[in-house]
Amino acid sequence: MGPAGEYETRFKFLEEKLRPIAKRKKIDKAALARRQHPLDEAGVRPQAESLLADVADAYVRGSEGEREAIRDLFQKHSSVSWAIRPPLAPTSEGGFRSWLLMISMVDQGRDTRDAILLVSKTTRSAADAGVNIGPIIEEIAGISSDEDRYGMGSMRSILLSAQRRNG
Repeated sequence: MGPAGEYETRFKFLEEKLRPIAKRKKIDKAALARRQHPLDEAGVRPQAESLLADVADAYVRGSEGEREAIRDLFQKHSSVSWAIRPPLAPTSEGGFRSWLLMISMVDQGRDTRDAILLVSKTTRSAADAGVNIGPIIEEIAGISSDEDRYGMGSMRSILLSAQRRNG
């Protein structure tokens, strides 16, 4: 059984818990600042972090077809994609790699502009912290999608552009 079959049930569980939070009407920024992180509000942080670690490992070790199946799970389960984040800040090599893996697996989500901003912010944080970002970006770009989903470049090209700007 491939990644899609192995992880589908876990994605569905998280999607059901997170969807009401992700889909509720937007409120003012002050109210948002007082809210818990969606994973905590839904009471699913341990399950989400465990799933992220497992799919990240499968993504790195898998074939291109298995990586595509994982990207498809993140596309299909948009509330999970919206809420899930690595537990470490991107200010260490391990944290930066975890963030880039997550970004690669989500594969631009629903808006390439948001993905570009997240890559830029994450890369800048890592570079400012002294992380040698070049090799990590190259590694993750090498397993990222080359599909231009929305006409603004592929995930691979977005990562490599960030490397050129910050490397």
